[in-house]
Amino acid sequence: MTNEKNTDVVPDDLKKASEQFLKHLEEQSKRAEELSRPFRPEFRAHCKTWTRRDFWTLREGFNLLCGRRPQAHDWDYGVLDLWRLAQACIGPNGTLKVINPDTETFFENSKVDKHKVRPADLLRWAEQKGITIPAALCEAVQGRAPIAAEVVPPPLIANKAKQDRKAARIEALKAFLNQMEQLVKKENLRFDRTCIPVTKDDFRSVFLRINPSFDVSTATLADDLAELGVTFEPGTRNKSDNILERLFKNGN
Repeated sequence: MTNEKNTDVVPDDLKKASEQFLKHLEEQSKRAEELSRPFRPEFRAHCKTWTRRDFWTLREGFNLLCGRRPQAHDWDYGVLDLWRLAQACIGPNGTLKVINPDTETFFENSKVDKHKVRPADLLRWAEQKGITIPAALCEAVQGRAPIAAEVVPPPLIANKAKQDRKAARIEALKAFLNQMEQLVKKENLRFDRTCIPVTKDDFRSVFLRINPSFDVSTATLADDLAELGVTFEPGTRNKSDNILERLFKNGN
């Protein structure tokens, strides 16, 4: 009788776990990307160029405060939050001094591109409000390090992203191993994670087929598995008939 099971089906629990940790990894990568912007060489060059100007538009200043290129025209990475705060600080006796507070525009938000501010006044306001200022910007404008800025060196950002990737990979491995042992039991086989009868390379090929985003070397994966107490049957050679491949192709 022909086996008509779909060989591409991934067990639902494993697929769900993989998707959850991929989402977590994506969020952490975005955060690392956001934190790294103020430390890039091109941002320091922006600061050096823009501090030669006597005035910035608020949007240019907010972009620089957010570690971005000053010409950006969206509201991402905190620019919108800064604008909302600024609106409550512009006016008679306000803490944010703009040189043209009476500027009229059809759309209120268009004022972010019309109001002009002196760089030193903007940074003074940011410090007063407890806003994080990129060190490169503060040094360029005020000739000193920021008073209360969160300085995160790029190596720390890279290490944090690496740690997050490993944590996500470990969780995906746990889900894979749990599913493997369920399938082993279902098929009445006699092995578990303490003595897997495949090579590390064969294990990696099956794991990556199901979790392609965790494409690491066999050695890295072996280190992760060792932390989880996984061992492989001694003397096992690569086989065209990979028992894990069969289990995960037929498992539902």
